[in-house]
Amino acid sequence: MNDIRRYLYGLLLLCFMMSVGTDNMIAQENTTQQSMPSDSLAAAKLQELKKRKEAKVEYYSIKDRLAFRANMVSWVLATPSIGVQFDLFPQDYNKWTIGADVKWNPGVNQTFDPQLEYKMLDVKVEARKYFRESLTIKPGQKRMPKYWRAYYWGVYAGYTDYTIHIRNGFEGSHIGVGGTAGWEIPMITFATGALDLDLGVNAGFMFGKNTKRTENETKTGYNYRVKGWHFTPYPIISEIRVALVYRFMSVKGKYNRSKR
Repeated sequence: MNDIRRYLYGLLLLCFMMSVGTDNMIAQENTTQQSMPSDSLAAAKLQELKKRKEAKVEYYSIKDRLAFRANMVSWVLATPSIGVQFDLFPQDYNKWTIGADVKWNPGVNQTFDPQLEYKMLDVKVEARKYFRESLTIKPGQKRMPKYWRAYYWGVYAGYTDYTIHIRNGFEGSHIGVGGTAGWEIPMITFATGALDLDLGVNAGFMFGKNTKRTENETKTGYNYRVKGWHFTPYPIISEIRVALVYRFMSVKGKYNRSKR
């Protein structure tokens, strides 16, 4: 009987010692975790969240960020126009672009004083930001959002040198700065790219000089009135745009995602 008691007492003592040891291990682990700086834990969590977010971002190639355009209004007015546009950042949520356009008609060389003469050189650089209408339809809203359109606004700066004579007329040059606005619509999708339509307008202020030519009273020559460098006192429409835009990735799939 005494042996059984000794055995039970020993078993209880062993269980007590194991319990105390386990409590000490848990307390030591909690102390170690608490000793880690809280900012380090926050930084680790932030880094993990950042990695998850970046994993969802798509990056476009240089080819997919390019666009080539031609303003049909300029071509109809005998001034060939060509331009290029490039997405500023490669992420799929980027909505900023930079671009440049050139319009040029060299005219013809003539050895006599012509009644009809037209020459034009226009160089422009611009920055645009694209956006789309919200697809959320509010209560009572009857109009369907035009989700297929990509709207834009931006700024431009350019230089123009021109000669426009139809008997009377002007010649001169100016520097222009102002704003641009419009929208783009997807038209045709090819196996290797897409054709979009760009409808927009440019308007701004000009700083330039010009010479006005008028026919004199005898109809045998011209009078010229020179006006030096001056600012226009009000904004002037500098371009009406109906342009065809070729992209390797249609505007239908671009500029419609928000930053994650």
